[in-house]
Formats: sequence, C-alpha cells, structure tokens
Amino acid sequence: MLSPMSRLLCMFFIGIFFAICCKEKPNRHHNHGRAADKARFARREFRKLQKRKLLHTTTRRAPQNPSEPPDFLSSMGWYEKSNLYYKQRNFLDQTPHAEKESKRLQQLQLLYEKNIQVADDFSRKPVIPKIIHQIWLGPKTPPAIFKKSQESIQKLYPDWEYKLWTDADVSHLGLYNQKYYDLSDNFGAKADILRYELLYRYGGIYLDVDFICKKPFDRLLYYDLFVGIQPIDCVAHICNCIIGSIPGQSVLNDCVISLGESWDNDGENNILNMVGPMHFQRSFMKFVDDEGITIIALPTGFFFPLSFKNRYRGLTSLHKKSPNRKIQSLARPETLAIHYWAGSWW
Repeated sequence: MLSPMSRLLCMFFIGIFFAICCKEKPNRHHNHGRAADKARFARREFRKLQKRKLLHTTTRRAPQNPSEPPDFLSSMGWYEKSNLYYKQRNFLDQTPHAEKESKRLQQLQLLYEKNIQVADDFSRKPVIPKIIHQIWLGPKTPPAIFKKSQESIQKLYPDWEYKLWTDADVSHLGLYNQKYYDLSDNFGAKADILRYELLYRYGGIYLDVDFICKKPFDRLLYYDLFVGIQPIDCVAHICNCIIGSIPGQSVLNDCVISLGESWDNDGENNILNMVGPMHFQRSFMKFVDDEGITIIALPTGFFFPLSFKNRYRGLTSLHKKSPNRKIQSLARPETLAIHYWAGSWW
C-alpha cells in the first residue's frame, strides 16, 4: 500500500508523462502555409497592378547590364519591402487619390520607356548648356552640405560654367514674376520662382545645395528637359530640386507664365503647391504626350537613392569625418547624384 506522499509523486510523474505524449507536434505544413499566403498576396497585388495598367511586364526584370538603362519600377524601389506600405497607400488603394497618382506614375513610366534611349543616340548633339546653377538667398549661413555639394561639382565638372545666385543678383534680372518674388517672405519660395526663370533664360542644370554629385550628367544633355522622380514614400512626385533644360523650354515657359494663377488660386498659402514641386509637376504633366519635345522624368534611383523616411540618417552622416558607408551603399548603378533632404528653408 502506497503512502499518500508516494501516491502524490506517482500522480505527478504520470501527469508529466501524459503532457509529453500529448504535446502538439510541429505542423509540417506550417512553412508551406506561410509560403502559400505570400504567393496569394503577390497574386492579388499583381492583379491590382494589371488593373491599374501600371505593370507592363509579368515579372521583375533580372539585374540589368550596367550599360543598359535601368528598369523603371526597379529603379523606383517598387519591389522593396520597405516601400510596401507607401505603395499600397499611395498607388494601390481603391481611393480617388491612389487612382490619380497611379495614373500619373503610369504616364511617367511610359514616357521614360519611350525616351530613355535618347542618351545612347550618338547621331544627336548635346543641347543643354554646360552650366550649373545653384541658389542661396537670405541671411542664414548655408548648411554644411553646401560646401560638399560645391566640391563634388568642381571635381566632376571642372570645365563647366558654375553660377551661385544670391540676393545681389536678383535685382538686375528683371524677373517676369518679380511681383510674386517680392510678395513672398519665404526664401524657399523665392528660390523656386528664381530657378524657373534662370533655366528658361539661360538653360543648364539647376541643383539644390543639398545634392552631392556622384557621376557626370553628360548623357542627360541630349534631352530638352530632364527631372527626377521622388521616392514612393513621397508619392513619387516630380521634384524641382534638380532640373536640366535648354533655354526657352516649353515646360518652363508654362511654369513661369502660370505661376501667378497658381499663386492667386491657392487658398491655403501652401508654398509647395503655389510655386514649388506641385506647381512644377502640373506644368510638366501637360507635356508628357508632346511629340515635339524630348523630355524625361528619371526614376528614383538616379537622384533619390536616399529616401525621405531615412533622411535623418543622411544628414547625420554629413557631420562625420568620413562619409557614412550605409548612405554610399544606397547608390545604384544609375545614381548620378544623391539628395540629402537638408530642407534648409523649411
């Protein structure tokens, strides 16, 4: 006859035995289920892309030959996991905003695929003048990156004309939009107004002071006008922080002429919409189907490998003695310059 303590111990070990025997075995199909879920998600997303007519190929293109132009969507970072949320919100959701932006991105993709080979047409001659414009207005000291920007320009373009435009130059220009230039108390808005008229008058390439050049722009000099597309987390807007143009170009003409209307009709005093990137984008999109001019909007990889959401990492790296390797590693084969999002006039 077992003592109470012995019976208690027996019951304890029997309980452990049954717990081990009844323990749930790993599901061999668990990993398969996760893979199936991912496959279903990919198919759903692909159907959305097809419905929006945004994807023209059935699969992601293999890594291109360095001499080949990059695939538009790959250069936009379309397939990167870090862009999934922004891609869904800005382009794939069933909302008027997403549908509008999706249509615009499709237009830019088609324009890129039509005109990207122009740079390889050796029968053509460069048409954009070899002039680089930068602007610094107001009493503030330029950010630290400005010196690095100038150094990169001097290194890559020693034989190009370089002009830094300041307050002292403006009074002698006789701007078409002088009225709005004087009305604005924001130096960023003044710089927007000024850059359009400088490029329309002289041609060349305008660069914000927070760009660091990595490779020559020579292959882009064959276009009547080139611009860059911001990252997906910035809704892939066309940006006015880098513009290359011939003198008298029609997009810039529209941008200058329509600026007063844009200014007067904006009820929110939104600088980006009145005179900034959104105003410039409206003018650009009017000419995407114009067969009489050769323009192009280059995808994110060319000028914006550093995304807006990672901008603080980029600015922090500028204060170090050696460049941040992570920032440098973001550069793609097609990257010609890196925008550091200093936003010094905000």
